Formats: sequence, C-alpha cells, structure tokens
Amino acid sequence: MNSIVIKNCRIARGRDAAVGLNPVDVVIQGDRIARIVPAGEGAAAESFDGTGGLLTPGLINGHFHSHEHFQKGRFDKKTLELWMNFVRPPKPVALNARQVYLRTLVGAIEAIRSGATTVVDDVNIGANLDREHLAAIHQAYEDVGIRALVGISMMDRPFFEALPFVEEEFDPELLDELRRIPIARAEDLLRLANELAETRHPRKNRVGFIVSPSAPQRCTDGFLRSLRAIADTYDLPAMIHCQETRLQVVTGLLDSGKTHIQRLDEIGCWFPRRTEPVRRIISI
Repeated sequence: MNSIVIKNCRIARGRDAAVGLNPVDVVIQGDRIARIVPAGEGAAAESFDGTGGLLTPGLINGHFHSHEHFQKGRFDKKTLELWMNFVRPPKPVALNARQVYLRTLVGAIEAIRSGATTVVDDVNIGANLDREHLAAIHQAYEDVGIRALVGISMMDRPFFEALPFVEEEFDPELLDELRRIPIARAEDLLRLANELAETRHPRKNRVGFIVSPSAPQRCTDGFLRSLRAIADTYDLPAMIHCQETRLQVVTGLLDSGKTHIQRLDEIGCWFPRRTEPVRRIISI
C-alpha cells in the first residue's frame, strides 16, 4: 500500500477546534490518514514538505458548467436570461474533442488551485450527445486527479421555449427556424443516463455520474419522472436548476399556474428525495 507523509504542517482538528499551534507530520496510507504525529516523527515512502502550510479537508464546488469555461470574462452585467442566450446559442461554435478536453481542464485546474478537490459539473455535450466529447471531459478530470460528479444537462424541450414570451415576441419565421434545430431525443438521453449510471457510478468511480435534468421549464413531467426513477433505481445523487431568477418564478406561474417548486412537489420529483445516500456518495 502506498504511503505518504506530509511533514511539518499545521492542521485544523475538527469544525470547532482551534488550529493546532504545533507542527505535525500526517502519515497517509492508501486513501486514509493513518496517523498524526509530532513533526519529525512521521516516515513513509514518499514525503512532502508542509512547512508554513495549513492542512484542511478539500473544498467542494457543488455546481458549475464546464461548457462555459471558455466564456470567462467575455460578458459583463448580464441577467441570467441574457447570459444564457450568449453561452447556449442555437448554433454554437463547433469544438473538437481536444478543445473540450482543454476547456474542462480550465475549470479543474482552477478548482484545485482554489482548494477544491471535488467538483460537480453539469455539462452540455450537444444535441448529438457526442460520446467523444464526453470521454474527453471524463479524461480531463481523470488526468488532473480531482474527484468529479459529471451530469449531462438533460431536457426534452427546446432550450429557447423556456425563455419568457417567445411566442408573443418572436416572428413566426424565427420560431419555425428555431424549432427546426435538432435537440437530443428524450429516449436517447434516458438511455445515456442509464448507461452512465451503470458504468460511472460514484461509488466505484472517482469521476462519476450525477442525474441532472436541466430545469423544470425545460423538461416535461414525464421526462422528469423518468430521471427521478433512474436516480432512485441506482441510488444516485441528482441536481436541478429551479427558480434561479424572479422572472422564472413569474413565468412558471404564467405557464402552469404554479411555481416550479410546486410543480416538482406535485409530480414527486424533488431532488434528492433520500438525503442520506447522496451524502454518502458525495463524501467518498
């Protein structure tokens, strides 16, 4: 079993404990802390100098979108609805797998440099569900060494239809053009979710899968229930965007007479339903 010692560092012993004043050596065997001993007394096959450093548990970035990493710094002071129009255009710039790999690395490296050792990535891989791009995303996280829960942004309604007042404000010709743009089929999305639940379950993979319907306004009730069933069947964590802006609350009421929160409650699609297994999976 591999052994590592982090020498001469200080540690925070628990949430309410003061930072230890005396430096220590932390001996790690495999994936567990084996012992904490006074500085200079730890021995292992490999060592790192922690002088002047504070050793803490890794932080968790609980939600980001790696498909937006190339957009950093490009737009300023945009509301969410306008922002999404720029980062999720109907006809996005085509990227190859190498570019997707590098784009994912941007966020992974930034996370590690900020002290995060786990990220939750809700990523868009396009209407054709490009498996080469998905493999590039997984490989980027594998190569960096970070823990990642990767969800595929899943919706069975065209993205633009979730924006407010498109029927009233868009020209009929524009609506027709937008509706002709292909989107991923619901059955293909569900098939991919089942496949990833089998092959990328977080219990067995450092780079694992999380069920991630995009948002109530972008999914039908039946599609939401199907994804809820996959999360329950495989005991998977799940996430969803819901009521991110005041406008989304208003448009939810206009669309169905209820808020998105109320709608999720009525159709039995709260995420997560069972909190204990989700905590266990994320904390591996």
